[in-house]
Amino acid sequence: MIYAVKNSIVVFICCISLSAHAQNVQVNNSTNPTGTYKTHFNNPSNNKLPQGTIKVKLIAQNKVVLSLIMQNGEPLLRSGSLMDTLAYKNHLAIYKNAEIDTTCRITFHFASKGIDVIQASKAVDHNCDFANGVNAEGFYYKESSQIPDFSTY
Repeated sequence: MIYAVKNSIVVFICCISLSAHAQNVQVNNSTNPTGTYKTHFNNPSNNKLPQGTIKVKLIAQNKVVLSLIMQNGEPLLRSGSLMDTLAYKNHLAIYKNAEIDTTCRITFHFASKGIDVIQASKAVDHNCDFANGVNAEGFYYKESSQIPDFSTY
């Protein structure tokens, strides 16, 4: 009977060890979103087109600080910006602005080459409280993996 208990303990310890190892592998595979991202547009006529910058810093396993500024080009020169601490899980961060536009939702899907941004709102122009006609939706290419300076755009 003592022999059977010893085998059970050994099996139990092995299972705990395998489970802990599997969790570490999953954590190590997550994309580190820290860096600076920018839109890239094909601009053959050298006109000012919409341009955007996103800065991200991973501050905990499941949280990021994120700033975004989007500027529409001439002749209107309108812009929109946000800065917030967001939950980060499964390569996603979601911004919601419950105070100003309760239907606003901006989803940031992180990949190795950049961020795919999807903006949705039921408000007029789907603007999430940005200036009329400003939309942050699109792909932002990763330009740097360094911790960004949030004091400048």
